[in-house]
Amino acid sequence: MPARRGSAGPVFDDGRVRVWRTHDPDLGVLLHKEALGEGALERIAHEASVLRRLEGVPGVPRLRSSVDPCVLVAAASDGRSLAEALAERRLTPPEVLALGQQLAATLEAVHEAGVAHLGLHPGTVLLVEDGGVELVDFTLATMIAEVRPGFTHHREILGPLPYLSPEQTGRTGSAVDRRSDLYAVGAVLYEAATGRPPFIEEDAFELLREILTREPTPVTALDPTLPAGLEAVLARLLEKEPDRRYQSAAGLAHDLARVAADTGTTFPLGERDFPDRLSPPTQLIGRDREIAVLTEALDAVADPAEPSSGAPACRVVLVSGGPGVGKSALVSTLRRLVTRRGGWFVSGKADQVVRDSSAGLRWALRGLARLLLAEPPAALEARARELRQRLRSNASVLVAIAPEFAQVLGESGAAAVLDEREREDRIQQSVVDLLQVVASPSRPLVLFLDDVQWAPPSALDMLDAIVNAPGMDGLLLVGAYRDTDVDARLAAIVGSWERLAVKPTRVRLAPLDVDDLATLLEHVLRLPAGQSAVLAGVLGERTGGNPFDTIELLNSLRDDGALALADGGWTWDAAAVRHHVGRSDVVALLTARIEDLGPDAAHVLGVMACLGAEVSGTDLATACGLTAGQLVTHLGRPLAAGLVTAARGGRPTTDAVLGRLRFRHDRVQQAAFERLGAEERRAVQARTGWRLAAAGRGLHAARQLLAADVRPLDADERERVVRLYRWAADDERRRTEFTAAEQFLAAAARILRDDPATAHQHFEVESERHQVLYQLGRLDEADTVYASLSGGARDDRELAQITAIQVASLTNRHMYGAAVELGLRVLARLGVPYPEPDAAIEVACGLAEVVAWTKGLDAVAARGRPVLTDPTAAALAAVMGRLSPAAFFSAPLVSGWLVTRAQRLWEEHGPSTDLMAVLGHAPVAFIAVLDEYHAGEVLLTHLLATGEAHGWERAVAYTRFLHTVSSAHWFQPLDACVPTAKQARDGLLHVGDLPQACWSYVPVVVDTFETAPHLDQSLPELAAALALAERTGILPVQRSFSIIRRFCHEARAGTDASTSPPPQAPGEQAVEALAESNTVVGAYLWLFRSISAALLGDWERLAANSRAAYRRAQRLPGIVITLMTTVPFGLDLSLQLRRQPPGGPAHTALLSELDDVLDWLRRRAHDQPANVAHLVSYLEAERAWALGDHDGALVAFDSALSAVQRVSRPWHHALLARRAGELHRERGLEHSGRLHLAEAKQVLLDWGADAMAAEFDRAHPFLRDRSIARATTSGSRAAISAHPVLQADTIDTTAILRVAQALAAQTTMPQLHDAIVEQLRAITGATAVRVVLRDESAGWRVYRPATDTVGDAALDDPALDDSAFDDPALDDSAFDDSAFDEDGAAALVPVSAVRYVLRTREALAVDDATADDRFAQDPYLADEQRLALLVVPVLRAAELRAVLVLENRLTSGAFTTDRLGFVTMLTGQLAVALDNAQVYTSLERRIAERTTALRSANAQLELLSSTDALTGVANRRRFDAALAAEWTRSLETALPVSVLMVDVDRFKQYNDDHGHLAGDACLVEISRLLAAGLRDTDLLCRYGGEEFAAILPRADLAAAVDVAERMRLAVEDARLPHTGDVGVVTVSVGVASSPASTRSQGSELLARADLALYAAKRAGRNCVRTQV
Repeated sequence: MPARRGSAGPVFDDGRVRVWRTHDPDLGVLLHKEALGEGALERIAHEASVLRRLEGVPGVPRLRSSVDPCVLVAAASDGRSLAEALAERRLTPPEVLALGQQLAATLEAVHEAGVAHLGLHPGTVLLVEDGGVELVDFTLATMIAEVRPGFTHHREILGPLPYLSPEQTGRTGSAVDRRSDLYAVGAVLYEAATGRPPFIEEDAFELLREILTREPTPVTALDPTLPAGLEAVLARLLEKEPDRRYQSAAGLAHDLARVAADTGTTFPLGERDFPDRLSPPTQLIGRDREIAVLTEALDAVADPAEPSSGAPACRVVLVSGGPGVGKSALVSTLRRLVTRRGGWFVSGKADQVVRDSSAGLRWALRGLARLLLAEPPAALEARARELRQRLRSNASVLVAIAPEFAQVLGESGAAAVLDEREREDRIQQSVVDLLQVVASPSRPLVLFLDDVQWAPPSALDMLDAIVNAPGMDGLLLVGAYRDTDVDARLAAIVGSWERLAVKPTRVRLAPLDVDDLATLLEHVLRLPAGQSAVLAGVLGERTGGNPFDTIELLNSLRDDGALALADGGWTWDAAAVRHHVGRSDVVALLTARIEDLGPDAAHVLGVMACLGAEVSGTDLATACGLTAGQLVTHLGRPLAAGLVTAARGGRPTTDAVLGRLRFRHDRVQQAAFERLGAEERRAVQARTGWRLAAAGRGLHAARQLLAADVRPLDADERERVVRLYRWAADDERRRTEFTAAEQFLAAAARILRDDPATAHQHFEVESERHQVLYQLGRLDEADTVYASLSGGARDDRELAQITAIQVASLTNRHMYGAAVELGLRVLARLGVPYPEPDAAIEVACGLAEVVAWTKGLDAVAARGRPVLTDPTAAALAAVMGRLSPAAFFSAPLVSGWLVTRAQRLWEEHGPSTDLMAVLGHAPVAFIAVLDEYHAGEVLLTHLLATGEAHGWERAVAYTRFLHTVSSAHWFQPLDACVPTAKQARDGLLHVGDLPQACWSYVPVVVDTFETAPHLDQSLPELAAALALAERTGILPVQRSFSIIRRFCHEARAGTDASTSPPPQAPGEQAVEALAESNTVVGAYLWLFRSISAALLGDWERLAANSRAAYRRAQRLPGIVITLMTTVPFGLDLSLQLRRQPPGGPAHTALLSELDDVLDWLRRRAHDQPANVAHLVSYLEAERAWALGDHDGALVAFDSALSAVQRVSRPWHHALLARRAGELHRERGLEHSGRLHLAEAKQVLLDWGADAMAAEFDRAHPFLRDRSIARATTSGSRAAISAHPVLQADTIDTTAILRVAQALAAQTTMPQLHDAIVEQLRAITGATAVRVVLRDESAGWRVYRPATDTVGDAALDDPALDDSAFDDPALDDSAFDDSAFDEDGAAALVPVSAVRYVLRTREALAVDDATADDRFAQDPYLADEQRLALLVVPVLRAAELRAVLVLENRLTSGAFTTDRLGFVTMLTGQLAVALDNAQVYTSLERRIAERTTALRSANAQLELLSSTDALTGVANRRRFDAALAAEWTRSLETALPVSVLMVDVDRFKQYNDDHGHLAGDACLVEISRLLAAGLRDTDLLCRYGGEEFAAILPRADLAAAVDVAERMRLAVEDARLPHTGDVGVVTVSVGVASSPASTRSQGSELLARADLALYAAKRAGRNCVRTQV
């Protein structure tokens, strides 16, 4: 080209840029660069900004002024380009090494200035006259730490392709950073040494493919004279994966200098190679003891010892320590350990800013779903089936938590949306059910929640539910928290675990001591031990051994030059280091680093900190008010400083900026957040909120506006904010984040509160908040809100809705009187007043009417009745439903009255769930008022049928509970009530009604206590009940169960935590004081004291408690303890009766009381004798004894003992036997008396009441000499267990067109397969491509190439693999592992990853499948060090047609779904091409199949020949058919069939001695002899080898034995010669005979004959044996 403007000569012109040289007398050589075409001005401006930043850096041109904005002028050194020099000759090895050192030195300075060149090639390297080098052309340079280039047209990839790193092509998932320059240095030096670049393909696509998939030819293979050290350095520079290259130019320069100094030596590379930011070693230092504790906990989960009775199976480990000590890294060691055991590791992390979200826990559960989706089909289907059975209607709850479970569960996950009232209640149970199904000792699960100190209450409650749930075998729950930030909620929950004997394993992670700190520095800096110890002493003074703080200080020291890397290693000045580290703490250092980044970067980090620990790039750009490009620029320095990283491998994203971003550590977020200051932070959050709201990011916007405490300026803004807050609250409630929902609603209420125009809207918001406060358990606050709402309702129905919740709130706090008073007041306002003056009469009459109504109930007709819809009736029912439990405990008449009103509503308006709840209390009212038992049983049965017909799951569960607690035991045996009680309990747990589930444990525990053969059988239910009572805070239940546990503890004399009573919390009311005011607690306290006193003969204690227990129980009519209290009370009455003179008033009164008890028991015994008859006889015995009728007493005791032995009532039995023994001895019947007392002791021992049995010994010393055996029943303690985008910047349209044309040109499957593989490997960098096809006839198949090589090896005519896989049970969407032999699919593809995509129908990108828990166990990965995967589904018309499997063994993170969206774009064309090719292939295959079928048919005809080729007798197939026919005939005739099995004795020896030909002749002769002894109707066959079998139709055993004996003699008499001592050939015969039966098959008869044959062999051979 002609020179311009005083040009000294042209340099370059490619149409985009024109470069020429001039010479200035003062400035020397000047380079002029003119940008051309689109974006010219921007490109010149960009390069000028880079050069300004590099001002003064040696080896870089110096920017000079220019009058033309499109022309850049720079002063450069005089010289020529390396490209010109290489065009003449390649360099000598010393020249190459010198060039490399010069390039490394220049790049080191460029990189330290924060610039990456990214366009280095021989044309941009100037060789100057003084022997140095100068880098020119900074067009592509960047000043950010890393970029992720778009998928660019290959003609638009700037810079010559041969020198570009794989990540610069845009075809991998790796970031482009300074290490890309080092790759280019390697390519330049490679060409300088060999005369050619590493890859030399002319076709751009093929060149790209080689860059991505091939290793360059070693330089010594091209020139053996080159030094081996140079070859090693070049190989490291040209690594595909950036992490395996040199990390710094300084490290490269050091190694090149060593090679240059001695070209004949080799040494470990990278000794002085350190990354920009130092990081801790992957191996934990100084944590061996803590790792051992975690390992032991995992071992205990994976190989549990027999758990103590009642102990939860879940193991808990709590890891605490200060920030930065390495808690997360420590727990992460469990991932490798649990994976080795075939188990799983899932984790989530709470956020220090967004503390009202359970996202961390939900993310862990979503991770578990993704692991399940990678399971083999059979395993997944089994787990999914069990999950569906356990979850039932809760499946939708689980899907709401973790949407991936919709794919795990199938259609079950798409259930209808639940009533919000039930959602939170059910969520905990659904997660518990999930973990109980998934975790097992054989496949343990580690669930890790990090930063628990920031977890919201809902997440903590979830952890509490998991910990206290029984049946969590195989689950290890790990929580990590800062012990300096523990709040009261977390402390309370952990404290409750301690009280309930969960006993978490605690790991306190302290900072490293000075020796371990020295070891850490030794690893990080590669220091000698002595130097690391010195530096550790200096740093430890400030960091105290905190690993994170230490690494941060190292980087800070390095930035400030106080720590420097010299030729001899690291150097530092101790005084300077002390001065530096003594200035401030780490957070302050981080804050200073953020300030040093400049205002733009610091602002972005501040906004990011407000959004959370991890955010999407798009949201961050929106929040900052920046474009994507501006955000990239602002993030450059934070990324370079290592403060922010790309959250790769995290949540799925299609973000077009930088994917998801996260702070490198919590301390960085803390520093960025606190740096803003309160006022500035609120202003930032307000601006951020409005920007996000405008972009439609409602929840994020609402969170920021809430944090900023935004005060609307006008009505329009107020409306926007309130609408946004209410929308956010609804969204949070749908996810059961009620804490966050309440905050939004409270803020909305504050905004609306003072404006009369918004009064109704304010009422609506406060009503919603009232309900949320109730669900959060913040009941005192709910009271305040209700008080403000009660006067603002527009009508009584509106008031009723909030009152129903308030009544429930009062009831939950045991404020029964207040609840009743409030409920009745609102019912009166609704027109249903309570009849105060005549309540007793009206209630009695009303209940009598209800009893009469029950007699005409028709369950069938009730199923068709319309349900209640009237608004007023619904409001009444809602209040009555919530009022009924409170009335039950405090106002029996009100409870009865509610039943009468509910019955009228039911009849007038139809059934409803609320009315079921009220009517469910009818049995208690019937008993209390009318002494009527049968009507309650009838009514409850009808209610259950109605509820089940309407699908009212919660109402049915609650009604079933009421049935078991108040009615069932009066009409069913008590032991039969236990399963029903458990069903009710499980139903309430399933719907998540935890308070009622807690109460439902009462019949479960009490009925089990009464009927279980051993006390320990009560303990698992008791432990679970106490845990739930602790969680729900239902004090009466918790105290009642504690009373029972104390009884068990004292009776067993146990020391284990499962029965020891929980310690009383500070300020907690003593149980005795509570018993005085609470009916339930009083009844249980005095009842169990009475039982203990009665069993031990402590009559004084019995008298002090039995009457109180009986009277309290009378206030709980219908409950089973009303029956239990009659035993000790009746005994006490009898004892007192004996002490009173007959005829006196006291005697008469006591006798009358005892007779009343007996009369009541007799009526109950009439309805259910199994539960009561023995008690009637017992108290009749005590009565007779007290009245002096000793003979009558003896007879009654005998009757009572006989009755009690027919049922399982251990303590009843023990008491009856004791009292009988005492009566016998009193009457002089010493022997029989001692026998009864021994019986009582034996019953106590069998029951597990060892301490009580010991008391028997003390009271009756003679019992010590009696030998009493402990029963070893299934109820023994030993048998009891406690188990119960990057999107394209410019889409490569040429590549897509090229692929589409290639695919469309193919009409056969082999051709299409070749085209797919060739094109995808070329444009994606995949080292291998597999195609999985869906074939209509054969299901899913791997299309197998003939060879499997990385590179250009030809793919010869592949064919469909015969080891194809198919699983029709999963709708052709999964694999059948049984088809995976070593030549099958498992050897060709990672089956688990393909299976995952078939199930999710979404593209899957995995950085390294060998490190992904979902796929790491796949056999395909067994010997792989790394494997990047991209698995893409091919869909057509929503139908899955194929799956593409792309892999790269050279580079981790080679693919990402957002970067390779173009692959998905090609799948539509691919689907069409597949359809066409499969039509052709299918026709060809059908022809081949028919040909094969004909051949197979001919072969089958031969195979099915009925004659044995050697002997001429029938073969085995004929035998099997004949036996089946005879068996069928025998079924019709009932005549026997006999089978004989015959074996030639020692025939192997015969073959060995005489040869096989002689052996064949022998078999022929034996078959002739055997056949001669058979009837015409019999059949002889050669069964196999030397074995024969015969079928004898209609022959009984005797006849068959005769035939068998004839056959044996015929062979023996033939005297066929054998060898040695054997003499002659003989046979052994086994005989079996039987008529056919529908309960068995002919094969069983054959098996018996075979057993008989072996019996004959064992008996010495040459004999006949039978098998009946």
